[in-house]
Amino acid sequence: MIEEKKQYMMALYYGFMTSRCIHVVCELNIADIIGDQALSIEQLTDEASCKKAYLEAILSLLIKHNIFKRNAKGEYENTDYSHILRADHPQSIKSCMILESPCRWNAYGEMTYAVKSGKSPFEKVHGMSYFDYLEKDIAENKRHAEGVKVFTREEEQEIVNNYDFNQFGVIADIGGNTGSMLKQILLKHTNCKGVLFDLPNTLKKQRLELESIDKNRWQFIAGDFFEKIPEGADLYFLKRVIHDWDDQQCVQILSNVSKVIAKTGKVIIAETVTDFEQDNPFVDITEIFVFCLMGSGKERTKAQFAALAKASGFKLNRIIPTNSIISLIELTPDV
Repeated sequence: MIEEKKQYMMALYYGFMTSRCIHVVCELNIADIIGDQALSIEQLTDEASCKKAYLEAILSLLIKHNIFKRNAKGEYENTDYSHILRADHPQSIKSCMILESPCRWNAYGEMTYAVKSGKSPFEKVHGMSYFDYLEKDIAENKRHAEGVKVFTREEEQEIVNNYDFNQFGVIADIGGNTGSMLKQILLKHTNCKGVLFDLPNTLKKQRLELESIDKNRWQFIAGDFFEKIPEGADLYFLKRVIHDWDDQQCVQILSNVSKVIAKTGKVIIAETVTDFEQDNPFVDITEIFVFCLMGSGKERTKAQFAALAKASGFKLNRIIPTNSIISLIELTPDV
């Protein structure tokens, strides 16, 4: 029994090695190279320009997790799990599997510092905040944007299917990055117009996903939500923004919304409500991501969201769960 416990703990402790191996095969495009074929290790190493012995060791470990397989000839093939590591798979998660680049990985190495100090390991390692780093490093910013799309793809469909956005003439997506969420809202709810609000460098970093939508239905406004929020929207929408910041910063953001929103306006905060996800380990993982990278952010309970709303001039009207870990927290002005 003790030996089983040791093996269990050792497997957990060294689980990071498996995750890094997945990262490596994605960077080397191994699943893409194999495709629907069966290839020898020589063919793979030649195509991927890597060392045979090292790739064999990595694939050997991943095969034990049903990621890739070897046939009777010793050739490598994709499995159901490795197929979704292909860039051309309709449900590809490849971009997420290379999200954890050295700039993030090195921050996780300082997790003890975060737990003891309450400060950001990322800032300790890099001398700046995570978002400042993304503003300066265009390649890393693109990696981040592409990686989080994997998480947001399902969430976006759940959001548009569970809320009637057609009741609003103008929707402002605050901190909406390239406009992926706003695009889905405008596609499904054709009576709406949209405002995409994010930092000025957003347009310089990558193409906006809204470019396929009629340009008369949306506009991009550059700005900083800690300073000022654009006026004129009927709904202010914030998806996975609030969990990045501490309570004081969240109150500042929402108070800026309160300054410009009409009495009949609404706010939707799309976030995890931890009361509804107590048995979901990915919620805990997300919270650890947040405090390692941002330092001050956190996932919140219903009561904590209600407190933020009250401190910002709003009241929590209702919470709409979805079939993802995201819930829709509806706020209205407290007048």
